[in-house]
Amino acid sequence: SSTGIWRAMYRTDYLTSLVAFLRTQRRGTIGLDNAVLREQQLRVANTALLAGVVSLINGIAIYCTFLLTGVTQASHVWFGLIVLSAVFLARMYLLDRNHALPSEVSGNYMRRAEYCAFVLGAIWGAGVYAADPGTPVTALFVFVVVVSMATGYSALIASVPRVSLRFSIPCFITSSSYFVMQGGAIGTMTGSLIFVLLMALVIGGYHSRAHLAEHVRSLSEANSAKQNLDDAIEAIEDAFAIFGQDGKVVRTNS
Repeated sequence: SSTGIWRAMYRTDYLTSLVAFLRTQRRGTIGLDNAVLREQQLRVANTALLAGVVSLINGIAIYCTFLLTGVTQASHVWFGLIVLSAVFLARMYLLDRNHALPSEVSGNYMRRAEYCAFVLGAIWGAGVYAADPGTPVTALFVFVVVVSMATGYSALIASVPRVSLRFSIPCFITSSSYFVMQGGAIGTMTGSLIFVLLMALVIGGYHSRAHLAEHVRSLSEANSAKQNLDDAIEAIEDAFAIFGQDGKVVRTNS
């Protein structure tokens, strides 16, 4: 329940692990942490192209809205940055596609992904400021698109919360600050909405990472058990074979 979650957040161990989870990816991960990091890196690399395409499509939709309601110099600059970021994500995907993922990773790739996500989130959040000041409805439309895209991107790579949160946090804060500074009911409502969304994303991301770690741990234990079985079979001096239900040989020793 929500009450249980809030109570848990006051526990020292929960807060400590939550703060560690929000920090930038550290160097020198080993064992299970390295296996989780490797899986996260694979998922980020596989979704880079999709993230770039979605970013470009949403950017075109917003820019077309600017053309209809009023184009400013800021809107041209903003759209140019969106196009450049989409090209960068597509290039990153194409480069990673031609390289096999190593058995162990250093964390450098994920740190770069976190920094890039932060910059891209700030660019998207600034889209509200690129709207014509005389068209508040346009700014509200941009805000809705930005929030929807940030939420969708967080869901797309929910198991890589460090990256998704570094996109969502600057994106939400930058876009909502436009309305908060104007004050009034809209500013209060926007600020409250962003706060609730950020808390949900942080807590959800924390648990998603824990689920991924459990999944990786289960796979590691299964592979270890299989290796132990193979070693035991190979250690048998006499001829040994395992047959399946259909009578076919499943496993033999050398």
